[in-house]
Amino acid sequence: MAHVSIATVSYVMNDRGNVSAATRRRVREVADALGYHPNSAGRALASRRSRAIGIVLPMQSNRREVANVNILAGLADGLRNRGHDVVLFASRTTEEQTWTAVYQDWRAKRINGFVCLAEKDLQDLLRMHAGEQGIPSVWLGETPDHAWVDFDHHHGGKLATEYLLGLGHRSLAHVAVPGMRGLAIRRGFEDTMRELVPSVPILVESAKDSIAEGYQAMHRLAMAGVRLTAVFAGSDLVAEGILRAAGELSLAVPQQLSVIGYGDRDSLMHTIPALTTVTSRGYSLGHLLAEVAVDRMEHEKVRGALSVPTLEIRGSCTVI
Repeated sequence: MAHVSIATVSYVMNDRGNVSAATRRRVREVADALGYHPNSAGRALASRRSRAIGIVLPMQSNRREVANVNILAGLADGLRNRGHDVVLFASRTTEEQTWTAVYQDWRAKRINGFVCLAEKDLQDLLRMHAGEQGIPSVWLGETPDHAWVDFDHHHGGKLATEYLLGLGHRSLAHVAVPGMRGLAIRRGFEDTMRELVPSVPILVESAKDSIAEGYQAMHRLAMAGVRLTAVFAGSDLVAEGILRAAGELSLAVPQQLSVIGYGDRDSLMHTIPALTTVTSRGYSLGHLLAEVAVDRMEHEKVRGALSVPTLEIRGSCTVI
């Protein structure tokens, strides 16, 4: 047996109290040996407080669902590892209906708060209502005065640009996509160019986030008469369009044109050559969301946190 008081066992099993690491380990070893697991329903009744956290995940029938599933997996695993249950609010209902479902579960103490993975329009409505009712919440995407988690897209832009410059490229362009993410990536590109090669002109072309727009942007760059050796795309879809246009323009990738994408779409791992891309690991971000959510629900800490992207080097870039 662990030879500790009932209060100490309670502290350990509920991740609370000032208990030493050695005592915590001993109590958990005994609990595992006995096959004991805390009952979330009983714990909620005893404390008059839920150990469940809601997750708002609207189903949008587009490619963002794949990224959200990876974030959701990391978030759910992270919450369960910290002793929290998960209540999922996933539907194609209206914003008001989603809010009503969240509010009813919070009022009934079935959830202690929620994490929102939704797009901006639904975020705005939920944030307004949650603020009015005092419901603890955490948001995907930088949200001033609230607890939030986001990818460090500015750092992602710097990673790609530093890599191309390190390969010797000086005649390079960035194809920027719209939105806050696209703006942060673009700033990462521009800041790195000014810092490392201040005498090199900064060339930026804009495109919506699609294959067709990337294709057209590459043709516009070619018509401008600039002999490019590298292009950094603000998304993998745009990069795919650039690769298609490069083929029509008889530009061999990577021998004549190096290309970097952003987002790590699975399909572009199997192109010839496979696309080098900045990858934002959704599962890791989900784990970070879980840490921030537990801090918010249990300790009322309001903080923001950034998940750092990495560069997945494949075959679409080469030394010049």
